[in-house]
Amino acid sequence: IIRGLKAKLKISNLRIAKLFARHMKPAQQESFLKEGCSLAVGTPSRVQKLIDLGSLDLKSVSLICFDMKKDAKKLQIFTLKDMERDMLKLFHSHIYPSMAETTMKKAAQKSQKLCFF
Repeated sequence: IIRGLKAKLKISNLRIAKLFARHMKPAQQESFLKEGCSLAVGTPSRVQKLIDLGSLDLKSVSLICFDMKKDAKKLQIFTLKDMERDMLKLFHSHIYPSMAETTMKKAAQKSQKLCFF
């Protein structure tokens, strides 16, 4: 997803937060996010954890993008049961409430957008 978005946006110098368990521990990701980033990409469970820790605030996010590309086993986010459960939990507990709140204030600020890439 990172390569695809960079190519689509034609930007090479983005500061990207990789919010995956294999890249960094949550504490390292927290400090990276505090320094600011242009783009954050991660698994639903790690994003949920960082939101719950207060390190990631969806109110400052204008685009929420989910990677729909199939992996080597031809699986994607909604065909992996654990990932699907984590995704729906994240959407129900954080994304939908944040988008609904932002949409209500749309006249005063830009609204959030949801993307499946």
